[in-house]
Amino acid sequence: CCSRCIALGNGCSCQIQLSAAVPTALPGVTFHGPSSNVAALQNLWYSCAHQIWDQQQSVRQNLEAVLQVSLPPPKPGVHKGCAAAAAIRRGTVNNMEQVASGDTKDDEDMNGMDDGSNAGACAVCYSVHLPNPARPKQIGAAPSVSCPGQSCGRVYHAACLAEWLGTLPETRRVFDTLFGSCPFCNSPIGVSTRAAAANA
Repeated sequence: CCSRCIALGNGCSCQIQLSAAVPTALPGVTFHGPSSNVAALQNLWYSCAHQIWDQQQSVRQNLEAVLQVSLPPPKPGVHKGCAAAAAIRRGTVNNMEQVASGDTKDDEDMNGMDDGSNAGACAVCYSVHLPNPARPKQIGAAPSVSCPGQSCGRVYHAACLAEWLGTLPETRRVFDTLFGSCPFCNSPIGVSTRAAAANA
């Protein structure tokens, strides 16, 4: 399975889970951003993705058709996630260390999908993929927690948000969840420490 985070505009992004065996198959999708904008995208996805998705088309073409958005074209020479692995097989990139070190512009523009605000990158560490010291040759986790604030919608790695909230005295812990305020807009936000531990 290969995960991608794609900026969609209007403060929204989506994280897609592609099958390594059949990368053009209908992916799993999680939307992040302001709840009203996300609701519209979810309605489009769940109402027509199964009818519109065509495995003969690229994932990008299918996303544009289903979500009724226009995605910017990917920049040449930028490799991320599954594209990085494919670049290694083609020989255009030597190894995953080159990808992880930034030699292939890994987090610079989020696969050419940046709308100028760096949407899709964690608002705490400003990185799309969280490095994993235990597995330095693998691309790390993408942001999975989004602020529910109407005008915010910033996304965070669960580990980054848990670490941030853990430093604040007003943060409350209930079982395995930390509850506090968004670092940017102060809207209430929560994160599971289990998810944070899994992403760390």
